[in-house]
Amino acid sequence: MKKLIFVLLMLLQTTYAQDDIVGKALVSIQQDIEGLLDRGVYAADRPRVFVLKQSAEVAYENYQTRPFHRETFNAIFNLHVRFKISNDFFQFIRTGFNAERIDSLYENYDIIQKELGLDDSPFMRIIATNLEQLLAAVQAISRHDQVSGDLQSKMANFIPELGKAISVANNGDRPSAFAEATRIYNLFKLNYAQLESELSGNQALFIYYMEIIGINEFIGDFAEVE
Repeated sequence: MKKLIFVLLMLLQTTYAQDDIVGKALVSIQQDIEGLLDRGVYAADRPRVFVLKQSAEVAYENYQTRPFHRETFNAIFNLHVRFKISNDFFQFIRTGFNAERIDSLYENYDIIQKELGLDDSPFMRIIATNLEQLLAAVQAISRHDQVSGDLQSKMANFIPELGKAISVANNGDRPSAFAEATRIYNLFKLNYAQLESELSGNQALFIYYMEIIGINEFIGDFAEVE
């Protein structure tokens, strides 16, 4: 993994010094995702696209401010993974109305993948990374004063469950980590209705709804939960 990071940082330096191909592709990706969120996907699919939007924004911000930093590698690789996981998802939601934007998304993703030499081989802690992001959102909800006591309690009870899953997943994306990912996905799936009811209509809480549902769907897709 250290060798991969070194190689990718060198490639980042090369592409940044030339035509900034990666930066332009990241901008285009953000624009296409904004278009999809604006009018291109159904409400039920928006959380998944929203989390991809967050990944693209973090990757671009890091690339602009510190293009040769390890955190930039992590951000771009996280975006890469989420695109790879989302291929079937985008084919499923594809319509005549959004097909052009989805095609553009993957054209720009392919540019980044080609320029930086990304592939599937380093999928080492993808489950742990997504679980950690899910944990952060759950912790925020568990102590938010605009959330009902019932939902706060449920989220607080999920925190040790997520901690256990992260502990297992930190050993890498092995069968035990996939088992934990499946368990967590199903646990949160049972609470989608309450999360939507309490969070989606509140401007201050809406972002947590989008993050929790979106990240959980990434987890379920990566773990190939039926």
